[in-house]
Amino acid sequence: MGIKTRDKNAINLKTQYKDLSGVKQFQVYSLIDLYGRGNIFNIITLRYGINKILSPSSNQQQKQIDKYVNIITKYLEPRKRKIQLQEEKIKELVTNIEKNLKPKEPKEKIKTYLIDVMLYTDEEKDKKPDFKKYDRSYWVIGKRDYRQYSITISQNFPSTLIKQRITNKKPDATEWRQIIRIMLTDTEFKTFYIKHLPYINAIYIGAIERLKKRSSSYNPLDENLRDASKVSINYKYIETNVTMNASTFKEAIENKNYIENECWINTIRDFYKDDLLSNKCRKHITRETILNDIGMTEETIKKGISLNTIGAF
Repeated sequence: MGIKTRDKNAINLKTQYKDLSGVKQFQVYSLIDLYGRGNIFNIITLRYGINKILSPSSNQQQKQIDKYVNIITKYLEPRKRKIQLQEEKIKELVTNIEKNLKPKEPKEKIKTYLIDVMLYTDEEKDKKPDFKKYDRSYWVIGKRDYRQYSITISQNFPSTLIKQRITNKKPDATEWRQIIRIMLTDTEFKTFYIKHLPYINAIYIGAIERLKKRSSSYNPLDENLRDASKVSINYKYIETNVTMNASTFKEAIENKNYIENECWINTIRDFYKDDLLSNKCRKHITRETILNDIGMTEETIKKGISLNTIGAF
């Protein structure tokens, strides 16, 4: 009902009851005013209240006053419009729906594994195949080295998938679907797999390592590193000085200038000891300036440093 219609009804009703005596007219007009303000929503409800006040069932003034007080108290507080009630009901329903749609917390925590993987193709090559299975030959994709991925699953890694050459042929269909579903949790593998989908025909899981207390994918560039126990590396372009009078081979090849558990500063010293770190350099770099450049302190550096962090230097 529009405001103009309600006001018009109120005027007409007051005109209708203008000849009432003082007390009764005051009581009726009070109800009509409540109707005009919207406290009484329906005109039928208003007429019902007026009829109760004007009821001839009792001529006792006190009883009439009691009836009036009961009626006017009932409608004294503003009543909610139907639209407002509907909006509140819709809001309640939406809240309940969102609550029910909210995914439940998994019973088991997500487990992250670092796994070594070899991928194979059955496309024929001009060399000896790496293995044969179900009368098919398979060749390793790329170098004969493991690819490393991190996968996240809600259960323990299935032991039946480890150290098994699983193909995409029918006899291995169940295991193939299972291992590919697991592998696709790694974004790097997912990208590679989608790009080379027809070319990947077999997979081999060499080893797995559980990464504890981790809910996101493992990224070696973000890991804080500290270990400096590796004293040298076997590589054709790396030269290692040997101390001939050392008592053990490890002591003979280790660098005495290395700082324990600070591989980051050892690496920088290896590369820049003759220029940036040299005292002969007019503006030489020090440990303090490096820490300042990468936003670290002597306290925070004790926890290690990631490759991405030191990359800023």
